[in-house]
Order: sequence, then C-alpha cells, then structure tokens
Amino acid sequence: MNEFEFNLCSSDKLTGENDQQPDQASLSLPVEIKDESYNWAAVAVVSTVTIGAIVGVVFIVLIILAVVAALIALAIKKRRAEEHERKDEMKKEADKADGEISFRMEEADTEGDMEDSESARAGWKAERDRLKAENIELAAAVDESPLDLEDTDDPELLVGQIKTLKNENDRLSEIANSRSKQRRKKKKKAEGFGQQQD
Repeated sequence: MNEFEFNLCSSDKLTGENDQQPDQASLSLPVEIKDESYNWAAVAVVSTVTIGAIVGVVFIVLIILAVVAALIALAIKKRRAEEHERKDEMKKEADKADGEISFRMEEADTEGDMEDSESARAGWKAERDRLKAENIELAAAVDESPLDLEDTDDPELLVGQIKTLKNENDRLSEIANSRSKQRRKKKKKAEGFGQQQD
C-alpha cells in the first residue's frame, strides 16, 4: 500500500473528526441581482401625466370647435341680416314703383281720351317688352329661366306684368353683380407673388 491509499483509508478521513473548520459560520455568495418589482409611484406619475395631457388636448380641441361654430353662426346671422335688408329695400322700391304706376294709370283714366289711353297702353306694352327683353338677358347671364308672360291688352294686367318684371330684373341683376364681385375677388387672390399674369 502506498501512502495515498493509506491516507484515504485512515480512520480520520472516514470519520471526519480532524476536519478543518470553516472561517465563517454562514455561506455568502457575492452575486448581483436586479430588483424586478414595479415602481408603482413612477407608474402612477406617468399615468397621471399622460391622462392629463390627453384631457388637455381634448379640451383645447373642444374650445377651438366652439370658437369656429360661434364664428360660423355670426357669419350666417350677418348674411341673413344683409339678405333681409336687401329684401326690405326691394319691397320699398316695389311699393314706390307701384305708386308711380298707379299714379300714371289714374292720370290715364282721368284724361278719358281714347287716343290717350291707347297711347298709354302702347307705352305700357313697350315698357313691358323692354323689361321682358332685359329679363331674358339677365336670366341667361345667371343661368336661370326667364319669366314667361302672356301678351295682354288689359291695362291692369300690363301694370302687374311691369311690376313683376321690374322686381325680377332687380333680383337677377343683384345676383349677376354679386357673382361678378366674387369673380373679381378670385382673380385678385390668383394674382399673388410669383404667379404668372396674362
């Protein structure tokens, strides 16, 4: 037997009586580990800030929409007021024209001369025909159909036709004027910096 075998077979090795004692009473392993628990305070702060930002953006968008709606309402109200004023003005002009035509009719009736009433009737027919031709031109300019009036010799019907034609021609000329103003505005917008002009 050699010495190595003897050391293995010695009773001290087998019984463990003369073993070396550890330096420390507990075992420690120096290993770095990460803390994987959630930082709930940071999560709460980030969530609060995110929700606050979303609510703020929604609130700002709602304010912008309210302002836009208010501006549109004011524009519509202004346009309606202008339209109302224009219609009132047309009514006043129609009443004025009605008074003038009635006055002329009374003059023709009071004179009593058959020749004068014939000449007055011929004058009214000429005025109606002139207004009718003007109505056809204006209606074509604004892409509307002209008034269709029947020929008559009745003085009251002639006066009514003249009134109707005057009111319609005033309306059509206002539409034509407003469209030409819109075209001029569009042309002015188109003539900006750096654009070619004819």
